[in-house]
Amino acid sequence: MQSSTPQKPFYVVSMGKFSALFIATMGLYSLYWFYRHWRLIGEAQHKNTQPFLRTLLNVVFIPALCTELANAEKAKAQSYNWNPRALALGYIALQIISVAAGFAVSKGYISIYWALIQIPLLLGHYLYLYKFQLVANRVCDDPFGKSNATFNIHNHIWIVFGIVLWLDEIYRLYLLITGQITL
Repeated sequence: MQSSTPQKPFYVVSMGKFSALFIATMGLYSLYWFYRHWRLIGEAQHKNTQPFLRTLLNVVFIPALCTELANAEKAKAQSYNWNPRALALGYIALQIISVAAGFAVSKGYISIYWALIQIPLLLGHYLYLYKFQLVANRVCDDPFGKSNATFNIHNHIWIVFGIVLWLDEIYRLYLLITGQITL
């Protein structure tokens, strides 16, 4: 039996919920976020978008995701203040910097203090995906994401898990900086 409401081509989530889950989970929420977008695109287009693969390789597939959203925006004759290409390239650049800095710190090529760069890089990733989500919500005719604004039990579990991750990272960074442990 087919639903009378058309399938939304993108994942809709309120910006408050998106922000809380992204920041609380140190960005791990983005994996679920990418997966949901690709799965819904596939369902709306009746094709296999391989959402799991595209999620794992999100840095490779973010240009395609931005193109999908830009095309949907044009098809609805909408025009929002965003640049799909710049968003994708900015996200990719931050990912490359993040991986390179993490590698260099772990190999001892640069000071452990460079590990602190991961926090602004995480916030940069957040801002790029936030901008994308704003447009996705509008394209799906739910600009405030009201259809997915409440937190369910799974969200709360992930937030608690994320807080534990944050505390563990802060503690490990403290131990590294004070020389109590080494890499």
